[in-house]
Amino acid sequence: MDPKKWTSWYLGDRYCEGFVQFITNSAYSQFILPALKPFLYFFGYYITKDIKIPVEWCKELLRRKGPPPPAGGEKGLQDDGRAWRVAGLVVVSHGMANHRSSLSTLSSDLASHGFVVVAIEHREGSASASFFMDPKTKEKEWVSYTAYRHDGQLETRINEITTAYSVLRRLNEGDVTNLLEKESPFPIETFKGALDLSNAVLLGHSYGGVSTLKVLAGPRNSFKCGVVLDPWMYPVKGTTAELGEAIKVPILSISTEDFNKGPNLKALQVFQENHQNAKSSFLTMMGTCHHHGNDAPWISGKFMWWVTGGKSSHHPKTIHRFQRSLILTFIDKHIDTKRDNFYSSHAWLTRCRNAIEEDRHIIVSHGDVNVNGG
Repeated sequence: MDPKKWTSWYLGDRYCEGFVQFITNSAYSQFILPALKPFLYFFGYYITKDIKIPVEWCKELLRRKGPPPPAGGEKGLQDDGRAWRVAGLVVVSHGMANHRSSLSTLSSDLASHGFVVVAIEHREGSASASFFMDPKTKEKEWVSYTAYRHDGQLETRINEITTAYSVLRRLNEGDVTNLLEKESPFPIETFKGALDLSNAVLLGHSYGGVSTLKVLAGPRNSFKCGVVLDPWMYPVKGTTAELGEAIKVPILSISTEDFNKGPNLKALQVFQENHQNAKSSFLTMMGTCHHHGNDAPWISGKFMWWVTGGKSSHHPKTIHRFQRSLILTFIDKHIDTKRDNFYSSHAWLTRCRNAIEEDRHIIVSHGDVNVNGG
Protein backbone atom coordinates (compact mmCIF):
# COMPACT_ATOMS: atom_id res chain seq x y z
CA MET A 1 0.00 0.00 0.00
CA ASP A 2 1.32 3.43 -0.97
CA PRO A 3 1.77 5.59 2.20
CA LYS A 4 0.98 8.67 0.12
CA LYS A 5 -2.60 7.41 -0.16
CA TRP A 6 -3.06 6.80 3.55
CA THR A 7 -5.90 8.52 5.42
CA SER A 8 -5.23 11.59 7.56
CA TRP A 9 -5.83 11.09 11.29
CA TYR A 10 -6.22 14.85 11.81
CA LEU A 11 -9.78 15.97 11.04
CA GLY A 12 -9.50 19.75 11.37
CA ASP A 13 -9.05 22.68 13.74
CA ARG A 14 -12.48 22.32 15.38
CA TYR A 15 -11.57 18.85 16.62
CA CYS A 16 -8.31 20.10 18.09
CA GLU A 17 -10.13 22.97 19.80
CA GLY A 18 -12.68 20.61 21.35
CA PHE A 19 -10.03 18.30 22.77
CA VAL A 20 -8.07 21.22 24.24
CA GLN A 21 -11.29 22.39 25.88
CA PHE A 22 -11.71 18.92 27.37
CA ILE A 23 -8.23 18.68 28.92
CA THR A 24 -8.21 22.27 30.21
CA ASN A 25 -11.61 21.79 31.88
CA SER A 26 -10.55 18.61 33.67
CA ALA A 27 -10.52 18.79 37.46
CA TYR A 28 -6.80 18.05 37.80
CA SER A 29 -5.86 20.91 35.52
CA GLN A 30 -8.30 23.65 36.42
CA PHE A 31 -5.64 26.03 37.79
CA ILE A 32 -2.76 25.48 35.38
CA LEU A 33 -3.76 24.26 31.96
CA PRO A 34 -6.43 26.86 31.09
CA ALA A 35 -3.67 29.46 30.93
CA LEU A 36 -1.83 27.22 28.49
CA LYS A 37 -4.79 26.70 26.15
CA PRO A 38 -3.27 28.52 23.11
CA PHE A 39 -0.01 26.62 23.53
CA LEU A 40 -1.81 23.27 23.91
CA TYR A 41 -3.84 23.93 20.79
CA PHE A 42 -0.81 24.67 18.62
CA PHE A 43 1.19 21.84 20.18
CA GLY A 44 -1.68 19.39 19.62
CA TYR A 45 -1.98 20.57 16.04
CA TYR A 46 1.77 20.19 15.52
CA ILE A 47 1.98 16.58 16.75
CA THR A 48 -1.16 15.31 14.99
CA LYS A 49 -1.47 17.25 11.72
CA ASP A 50 0.74 14.88 9.72
CA ILE A 51 -0.31 11.58 11.28
CA LYS A 52 -1.64 9.06 8.79
CA ILE A 53 -3.77 5.96 9.29
CA PRO A 54 -2.49 3.04 7.18
CA VAL A 55 -5.79 2.78 5.32
CA GLU A 56 -6.27 3.99 1.76
CA TRP A 57 -8.80 6.82 1.43
CA CYS A 58 -11.95 6.03 -0.59
CA LYS A 59 -10.64 2.63 -1.64
CA GLU A 60 -13.23 0.15 -2.85
CA LEU A 61 -14.26 -2.58 -0.44
CA LEU A 62 -11.91 -5.55 -0.67
CA ARG A 63 -13.92 -8.73 -1.11
CA ARG A 64 -12.47 -12.16 -1.49
CA LYS A 65 -14.13 -14.89 -3.42
CA GLY A 66 -15.16 -17.84 -1.35
CA PRO A 67 -17.54 -20.75 -1.27
CA PRO A 68 -21.26 -19.90 -1.51
CA PRO A 69 -23.06 -19.43 1.82
CA PRO A 70 -25.23 -22.29 3.11
CA ALA A 71 -28.63 -22.77 1.48
CA GLY A 72 -31.01 -20.09 2.62
CA GLY A 73 -28.20 -17.84 3.85
CA GLU A 74 -27.34 -14.35 2.67
CA LYS A 75 -25.51 -14.24 -0.65
CA GLY A 76 -22.93 -11.73 -1.74
CA LEU A 77 -22.62 -10.20 -5.17
CA GLN A 78 -22.02 -12.66 -8.00
CA ASP A 79 -18.97 -12.65 -10.22
CA ASP A 80 -18.60 -15.28 -12.94
CA GLY A 81 -21.12 -17.47 -11.18
CA ARG A 82 -19.32 -17.48 -7.83
CA ALA A 83 -20.51 -15.82 -4.63
CA TRP A 84 -18.49 -13.10 -2.97
CA ARG A 85 -17.74 -13.74 0.65
CA VAL A 86 -19.64 -11.24 2.81
CA ALA A 87 -17.95 -9.43 5.68
CA GLY A 88 -18.75 -9.37 9.37
CA LEU A 89 -19.27 -5.97 11.00
CA VAL A 90 -17.67 -4.17 13.93
CA VAL A 91 -19.37 -0.90 14.93
CA VAL A 92 -17.19 1.34 17.12
CA SER A 93 -18.37 3.97 19.63
CA HIS A 94 -15.76 6.47 20.89
CA GLY A 95 -15.32 8.03 24.32
CA MET A 96 -15.54 11.57 25.66
CA ALA A 97 -13.83 14.29 23.59
CA ASN A 98 -12.77 11.72 20.99
CA HIS A 99 -13.89 11.39 17.36
CA ARG A 100 -14.10 8.91 14.50
CA SER A 101 -10.28 8.66 14.18
CA SER A 102 -9.62 8.12 17.88
CA LEU A 103 -9.67 4.32 17.81
CA SER A 104 -8.01 4.02 14.41
CA THR A 105 -5.19 1.72 15.57
CA LEU A 106 -7.59 -0.96 16.77
CA SER A 107 -10.16 -0.28 14.02
CA SER A 108 -7.69 -0.60 11.15
CA ASP A 109 -6.25 -3.72 12.75
CA LEU A 110 -9.68 -5.35 12.90
CA ALA A 111 -10.40 -4.25 9.33
CA SER A 112 -7.19 -5.93 8.21
CA HIS A 113 -8.68 -9.20 9.46
CA GLY A 114 -11.65 -9.02 7.13
CA PHE A 115 -14.20 -6.99 9.07
CA VAL A 116 -15.98 -3.89 7.87
CA VAL A 117 -15.35 -1.48 10.75
CA VAL A 118 -17.79 1.41 11.16
CA ALA A 119 -16.46 4.23 13.36
CA ILE A 120 -19.35 6.35 14.62
CA GLU A 121 -18.81 10.02 15.41
CA HIS A 122 -21.36 10.99 18.03
CA ARG A 123 -23.12 14.31 17.53
CA GLU A 124 -24.62 15.01 20.94
CA GLY A 125 -21.71 17.05 22.28
CA SER A 126 -19.41 14.29 23.57
CA ALA A 127 -17.16 14.27 20.48
CA SER A 128 -14.41 16.87 20.32
CA ALA A 129 -16.37 18.13 17.30
CA SER A 130 -18.73 16.79 14.66
CA PHE A 131 -21.20 18.01 12.08
CA PHE A 132 -24.51 17.43 10.36
CA MET A 133 -24.75 17.66 6.60
CA ASP A 134 -27.72 19.66 5.31
CA PRO A 135 -29.15 17.51 2.50
CA LYS A 136 -30.42 20.60 0.64
CA THR A 137 -27.56 23.06 0.92
CA LYS A 138 -24.84 20.37 1.23
CA GLU A 139 -23.29 22.56 3.92
CA LYS A 140 -21.90 21.34 7.25
CA GLU A 141 -23.62 22.37 10.48
CA TRP A 142 -21.03 22.01 13.22
CA VAL A 143 -21.59 20.52 16.67
CA SER A 144 -19.17 21.69 19.36
CA TYR A 145 -17.87 19.75 22.34
CA THR A 146 -20.10 20.27 25.40
CA ALA A 147 -18.83 17.57 27.83
CA TYR A 148 -21.14 15.18 29.69
CA ARG A 149 -24.74 16.20 30.14
CA HIS A 150 -27.63 14.59 32.04
CA ASP A 151 -30.29 15.76 29.58
CA GLY A 152 -30.65 12.58 27.56
CA GLN A 153 -27.16 12.59 26.06
CA LEU A 154 -26.68 8.86 26.62
CA GLU A 155 -30.06 8.12 25.02
CA THR A 156 -28.98 10.10 21.97
CA ARG A 157 -25.84 7.99 21.73
CA ILE A 158 -27.95 4.83 21.88
CA ASN A 159 -30.15 6.12 19.07
CA GLU A 160 -27.10 7.00 16.98
CA ILE A 161 -25.73 3.48 17.29
CA THR A 162 -29.02 1.79 16.42
CA THR A 163 -29.47 4.26 13.55
CA ALA A 164 -25.99 3.37 12.28
CA TYR A 165 -27.01 -0.29 12.14
CA SER A 166 -30.17 0.65 10.22
CA VAL A 167 -28.08 2.68 7.75
CA LEU A 168 -25.79 -0.33 7.28
CA ARG A 169 -28.82 -2.43 6.44
CA ARG A 170 -29.85 0.14 3.82
CA LEU A 171 -26.28 0.30 2.56
CA ASN A 172 -26.35 -3.46 2.09
CA GLU A 173 -29.56 -3.04 0.09
CA GLY A 174 -28.03 -0.29 -2.07
CA ASP A 175 -30.36 2.40 -0.72
CA VAL A 176 -27.99 5.06 0.68
CA THR A 177 -26.93 8.41 -0.80
CA ASN A 178 -23.46 9.81 -0.13
CA LEU A 179 -23.92 13.45 0.92
CA LEU A 180 -20.15 13.87 1.23
CA GLU A 181 -19.46 12.82 -2.33
CA LYS A 182 -17.37 15.91 -3.16
CA GLU A 183 -14.79 15.32 -0.43
CA SER A 184 -15.33 11.56 -0.08
CA PRO A 185 -16.13 10.12 -3.53
CA PHE A 186 -16.40 6.63 -2.09
CA PRO A 187 -18.07 4.00 -4.31
CA ILE A 188 -20.67 3.02 -1.72
CA GLU A 189 -22.38 0.75 -4.23
CA THR A 190 -19.60 -1.78 -3.54
CA PHE A 191 -21.25 -2.47 -0.17
CA LYS A 192 -24.44 -3.75 -1.79
CA GLY A 193 -24.90 -7.35 -0.72
CA ALA A 194 -21.44 -7.41 0.87
CA LEU A 195 -22.29 -7.05 4.57
CA ASP A 196 -23.28 -9.85 6.91
CA LEU A 197 -25.67 -8.05 9.24
CA SER A 198 -26.29 -11.23 11.23
CA ASN A 199 -22.66 -11.19 12.38
CA ALA A 200 -22.32 -7.72 13.90
CA VAL A 201 -20.17 -6.80 16.90
CA LEU A 202 -20.50 -3.60 18.93
CA LEU A 203 -17.32 -2.20 20.48
CA GLY A 204 -16.96 0.90 22.64
CA HIS A 205 -14.35 2.69 24.75
CA SER A 206 -15.11 4.66 27.94
CA TYR A 207 -18.37 6.56 27.30
CA GLY A 208 -18.64 4.40 24.21
CA GLY A 209 -18.29 1.37 26.47
CA VAL A 210 -21.34 2.18 28.57
CA SER A 211 -23.17 3.22 25.38
CA THR A 212 -22.41 -0.27 24.05
CA LEU A 213 -23.83 -1.89 27.19
CA LYS A 214 -27.02 0.15 26.94
CA VAL A 215 -27.55 -0.81 23.30
CA LEU A 216 -26.94 -4.50 24.03
CA ALA A 217 -29.53 -4.34 26.82
CA GLY A 218 -32.16 -2.65 24.70
CA PRO A 219 -35.09 -4.13 22.78
CA ARG A 220 -33.62 -2.97 19.45
CA ASN A 221 -30.28 -4.74 19.87
CA SER A 222 -29.11 -6.41 16.66
CA PHE A 223 -25.53 -7.18 17.73
CA LYS A 224 -24.37 -10.72 18.36
CA CYS A 225 -21.84 -9.81 21.05
CA GLY A 226 -20.13 -6.78 22.57
CA VAL A 227 -16.65 -5.57 23.52
CA VAL A 228 -16.24 -2.80 26.09
CA LEU A 229 -12.89 -1.15 26.79
CA ASP A 230 -12.76 0.61 30.16
CA PRO A 231 -16.52 1.32 30.28
CA TRP A 232 -17.32 4.54 32.14
CA MET A 233 -20.18 3.49 34.41
CA TYR A 234 -21.15 6.89 35.86
CA PRO A 235 -24.02 7.55 33.39
CA VAL A 236 -25.76 4.34 34.55
CA LYS A 237 -25.08 4.63 38.29
CA GLY A 238 -27.90 3.17 40.34
CA THR A 239 -29.09 0.96 37.48
CA THR A 240 -26.05 -1.28 36.89
CA ALA A 241 -27.71 -4.38 38.37
CA GLU A 242 -30.68 -4.08 36.02
CA LEU A 243 -28.34 -3.35 33.09
CA GLY A 244 -26.27 -6.46 33.75
CA GLU A 245 -29.36 -8.63 34.01
CA ALA A 246 -30.87 -7.25 30.79
CA ILE A 247 -27.91 -8.12 28.54
CA LYS A 248 -28.22 -11.65 27.17
CA VAL A 249 -25.40 -11.68 24.59
CA PRO A 250 -21.73 -12.42 25.44
CA ILE A 251 -19.55 -9.49 26.55
CA LEU A 252 -15.80 -9.04 26.69
CA SER A 253 -14.92 -6.29 29.18
CA ILE A 254 -11.29 -5.13 29.25
CA SER A 255 -10.51 -2.55 31.92
CA THR A 256 -7.29 -0.71 32.81
CA GLU A 257 -5.76 -0.69 36.27
CA ASP A 258 -5.64 3.08 36.60
CA PHE A 259 -9.30 3.63 35.65
CA ASN A 260 -10.96 0.54 37.09
CA LYS A 261 -11.10 1.56 40.73
CA GLY A 262 -13.36 3.35 43.22
CA PRO A 263 -16.99 3.93 42.17
CA ASN A 264 -16.39 2.76 38.60
CA LEU A 265 -15.00 -0.58 39.80
CA LYS A 266 -17.88 -1.05 42.24
CA ALA A 267 -20.44 -0.32 39.53
CA LEU A 268 -18.78 -2.76 37.13
CA GLN A 269 -18.70 -5.43 39.83
CA VAL A 270 -22.43 -5.01 40.45
CA PHE A 271 -23.01 -5.24 36.72
CA GLN A 272 -20.97 -8.45 36.48
CA GLU A 273 -22.70 -10.05 39.46
CA ASN A 274 -26.05 -9.60 37.74
CA HIS A 275 -24.94 -10.52 34.21
CA GLN A 276 -25.85 -14.16 33.66
CA ASN A 277 -24.11 -15.05 30.38
CA ALA A 278 -21.41 -17.58 31.27
CA LYS A 279 -19.59 -16.89 27.98
CA SER A 280 -18.71 -13.33 29.04
CA SER A 281 -15.28 -12.36 30.41
CA PHE A 282 -14.31 -9.43 32.63
CA LEU A 283 -10.59 -8.58 32.70
CA THR A 284 -8.33 -5.85 34.05
CA MET A 285 -4.94 -5.11 32.47
CA MET A 286 -2.35 -4.25 35.10
CA GLY A 287 0.12 -1.42 34.52
CA THR A 288 -2.22 0.37 32.12
CA CYS A 289 -4.32 3.54 32.04
CA HIS A 290 -7.56 4.72 30.44
CA HIS A 291 -5.84 6.02 27.30
CA HIS A 292 -4.78 2.52 26.25
CA GLY A 293 -8.27 2.05 24.81
CA ASN A 294 -7.69 4.63 22.06
CA ASP A 295 -4.87 6.07 19.93
CA ALA A 296 -3.33 8.26 22.65
CA PRO A 297 -0.24 6.07 23.28
CA TRP A 298 0.68 6.33 19.60
CA ILE A 299 0.07 10.01 18.88
CA SER A 300 0.43 12.05 22.06
CA GLY A 301 4.18 12.24 22.58
CA LYS A 302 5.73 12.32 26.05
CA PHE A 303 4.51 15.82 26.96
CA MET A 304 0.84 15.33 26.01
CA TRP A 305 0.93 11.85 27.54
CA TRP A 306 1.93 13.50 30.82
CA VAL A 307 -0.59 16.34 30.46
CA THR A 308 -3.47 13.88 29.98
CA GLY A 309 -2.40 11.67 32.88
CA GLY A 310 -0.94 8.81 30.86
CA LYS A 311 0.65 5.91 32.78
CA SER A 312 2.01 2.57 31.68
CA SER A 313 4.31 -0.27 32.75
CA HIS A 314 4.31 -1.82 29.28
CA HIS A 315 5.20 -0.78 25.75
CA PRO A 316 2.15 0.34 23.72
CA LYS A 317 2.82 -2.44 21.18
CA THR A 318 2.58 -5.04 23.94
CA ILE A 319 -0.75 -3.67 25.19
CA HIS A 320 -2.17 -3.36 21.67
CA ARG A 321 -1.11 -6.87 20.69
CA PHE A 322 -2.59 -8.32 23.87
CA GLN A 323 -5.84 -6.38 23.66
CA ARG A 324 -6.22 -7.12 19.93
CA SER A 325 -5.63 -10.83 20.53
CA LEU A 326 -8.24 -10.97 23.30
CA ILE A 327 -10.79 -9.25 21.04
CA LEU A 328 -10.15 -11.43 17.98
CA THR A 329 -10.33 -14.71 19.89
CA PHE A 330 -13.51 -13.55 21.62
CA ILE A 331 -15.14 -12.55 18.34
CA ASP A 332 -14.08 -15.82 16.73
CA LYS A 333 -15.97 -17.77 19.38
CA HIS A 334 -19.19 -15.79 19.12
CA ILE A 335 -19.78 -14.96 15.46
CA ASP A 336 -19.60 -17.09 12.32
CA THR A 337 -16.12 -16.05 11.21
CA LYS A 338 -15.59 -19.34 9.39
CA ARG A 339 -17.97 -18.30 6.62
CA ASP A 340 -17.92 -14.54 6.62
CA ASN A 341 -14.32 -13.45 7.17
CA PHE A 342 -10.92 -14.39 5.88
CA TYR A 343 -8.84 -13.70 8.98
CA SER A 344 -10.02 -16.73 10.93
CA SER A 345 -7.28 -19.10 9.89
CA HIS A 346 -5.67 -21.55 12.24
CA ALA A 347 -2.37 -19.67 11.97
CA TRP A 348 -3.84 -16.31 12.96
CA LEU A 349 -5.81 -17.68 15.88
CA THR A 350 -2.75 -19.58 17.07
CA ARG A 351 -0.75 -16.33 17.05
CA CYS A 352 -3.46 -14.57 19.03
CA ARG A 353 -3.62 -17.36 21.60
CA ASN A 354 0.16 -17.45 21.89
CA ALA A 355 0.20 -13.66 22.45
CA ILE A 356 -2.39 -14.02 25.21
CA GLU A 357 -0.41 -16.79 26.91
CA GLU A 358 2.84 -14.84 26.61
CA ASP A 359 1.38 -11.69 28.21
CA ARG A 360 -1.14 -13.33 30.54
CA HIS A 361 0.69 -11.82 33.51
CA ILE A 362 -0.74 -8.43 32.47
CA ILE A 363 -4.33 -9.35 33.30
CA VAL A 364 -6.37 -9.96 36.41
CA SER A 365 -9.37 -12.09 35.51
CA HIS A 366 -12.78 -11.48 37.08
CA GLY A 367 -14.20 -14.51 35.27
CA ASP A 368 -13.16 -17.37 33.07
CA VAL A 369 -10.65 -16.58 30.34
CA ASN A 370 -10.73 -19.38 27.82
CA VAL A 371 -8.63 -18.58 24.76
CA ASN A 372 -8.98 -22.01 23.26
CA GLY A 373 -12.62 -21.72 22.26
CA GLY A 374 -15.80 -23.06 23.84
